[in-house]
Amino acid sequence: MELSSLASAVSSAQAAQTGAAVSLKVLDKAMELSAQSALALIQAIPLPASNPANLGNGVDIRV
Repeated sequence: MELSSLASAVSSAQAAQTGAAVSLKVLDKAMELSAQSALALIQAIPLPASNPANLGNGVDIRV
């Protein structure tokens, strides 16, 4: 194997490794933004209205 082809192979491998690292960072950022959006949606859900104190305290069962 010639020196130039070896250098080309090393350069290609380094470029692939760099591309993979960049892709991983982009995926990580996308997942972080997705988690933040999901948390914002969960926090935006209104709390249910509470029932009066006398409501829901007893259940009548007829057989």
